[in-house]
Amino acid sequence: MFNKVGNMAEIIAGLITLSLGILWLVMSFSLEQNNVGGNLGLGPGFFPKLVSSFMVILSAFYLVEILRTKKDPIKLVMSKQGALMVLGGVFYLVFLNIMGYAVTTFLYVLISIYVLDRKKSLIDVVAAILIVACLYGVFHMILRVPLPTGILI
Repeated sequence: MFNKVGNMAEIIAGLITLSLGILWLVMSFSLEQNNVGGNLGLGPGFFPKLVSSFMVILSAFYLVEILRTKKDPIKLVMSKQGALMVLGGVFYLVFLNIMGYAVTTFLYVLISIYVLDRKKSLIDVVAAILIVACLYGVFHMILRVPLPTGILI
């Protein structure tokens, strides 16, 4: 994401990652609670809580490590790809509950494929549809996790 990273840029990246992890952890508690996993408490929020907890822990370790090491400051330069991926993630978070899971995830996957230098339009669209269909099948149909529905779907 960054072409040249100095100590300050690494601290900023760690703080952003830590903040997003905390945000996602807090948001995971708002997911509908049901006992998909029986008495184990493995409802729809289990995996998001697990992943975001690891994200918070690892980013905290990363920040501690960065603060312990000394580096010469280097100018921060964000690549176009990195900026577009960050904007895509923000778009996904903002519009997930508005537009619904299927549409938002399709757009996010399609944009991500395009940003990562795949330029075969028909294959990209088919790949995005298949990814969304597989994720929908696993989480909604098999695991019975309620996915966000929006005004479109």
